[in-house]
Amino acid sequence: MLALLHVAVFRGVSDPWARGLLLAHLGLLLLWQPFLRAEQRVSPIQGLIIGALAVAAMTALNWWLLAFWVVVLAGLVGGKVYQQHVRWQRLCYQLCWSICSRCLR
Repeated sequence: MLALLHVAVFRGVSDPWARGLLLAHLGLLLLWQPFLRAEQRVSPIQGLIIGALAVAAMTALNWWLLAFWVVVLAGLVGGKVYQQHVRWQRLCYQLCWSICSRCLR
């Protein structure tokens, strides 16, 4: 998921391949579901809303929107670091947070 985000950021917001990679990134984010518990399912209405938001984000993509998304994602991953009690999970989330923070540079 983060590798797709990295490649999309390096290609730039005007590149059509970057938009496709960001769409794949959002799909993988939905599989991860950081907003919901793992046992909850996304309803069809929620799926349509998420899909409409993803299409709107891809059509209006600019550097500010991309920077905002990276900051939100870094906040989500950074917040999950302290929720994990198993050491390897904390290290994995810390690694993901450091990758997200490198996108901002």
